[in-house]
Amino acid sequence: MIGHCLLIMTFLAVSALGCSAQSRAGSVPPDLAECLKSLRAVHDLEEPIFSPCAGSEEIDALKGLSRTSIISALGDPTWAGEDEATYNFYRFPPPERAPFLGGGATLWLRFDATGFCADACWRYSR
Repeated sequence: MIGHCLLIMTFLAVSALGCSAQSRAGSVPPDLAECLKSLRAVHDLEEPIFSPCAGSEEIDALKGLSRTSIISALGDPTWAGEDEATYNFYRFPPPERAPFLGGGATLWLRFDATGFCADACWRYSR
C-alpha cells in the first residue's frame, strides 16, 4: 500500500512539472548538440552564420532532462541564471571586422527547483 501511494505521489509530482516520467530518461537530441558544435567551430567569421537547427521542434525532448545532462551535451550556455539558460544558434563577426546588427534564434530553457528542464522554447532577436 505504501509503495502504491508513493508511486501515485511521484506521478503527480512529475505531472505537475509538465514532464512525464519517460522524458526524464531521455537524452538531448544529437542534432542540437552537433549544430552548436559546428557553429562554435567557425573562428574566422566574415558574415553572420545561422544554425539550420534554429526553430527545431526537437527541443521538446529537453523537457524533463537535468540541467547537468543538457550542459554536458550542449556545452556551456551563452547565458545562464539561477533557473534559466540560453544557447544562441547564430554568430556574428567581431564588430571591428564587420558592423552587423541583429540577432537570431536563441534556445531558452527554464529549470525547476530540482534542476530539471520545465520549459524549452525558441526566442528570436533582431
